[in-house]
Amino acid sequence: MRSVLPIFLFLAVLAGCGSTQTSRVRDILQIRPLEEDDPLAARLADRKGDLVRVGDVVINDYLVQSLFFKPGENGTFDLSIFLTDYGAAKWKNLLVRRVPTVVLVIEGKVYARFTPAQPVNKSGTNIIVPGLASTQEEADALQKIFDRKRTE
Repeated sequence: MRSVLPIFLFLAVLAGCGSTQTSRVRDILQIRPLEEDDPLAARLADRKGDLVRVGDVVINDYLVQSLFFKPGENGTFDLSIFLTDYGAAKWKNLLVRRVPTVVLVIEGKVYARFTPAQPVNKSGTNIIVPGLASTQEEADALQKIFDRKRTE
């Protein structure tokens, strides 16, 4: 019995040392509320490498039926996301909570911050992320990431 206790304590300490500063993200696409004032919120890096505090996942790629880029304002490209019925209900719940800013996370990096808005179609399943890509090449590269996930 005495020899088992030190081994158990060693394994317990070893398991506790495995945490990291940033959260690992397994989903290709997530929408999360921005939580700047919450010290316990998950921290994800943005495209510049700065850490951003984000809340729990509201929308992930399993709640997305389809998505595509379309031309937006000032030569940028907007991401149009069509949600499942359950995804649309979760998005409407986010709007009711009046979350001021949400972030779009792609493969574990924060790509965009935007203000959640009412869906653009009557069924409530289409949301727009404005100005996600600045060039057609960037939009095509992001579209390939999304398409690759869909075929896996």
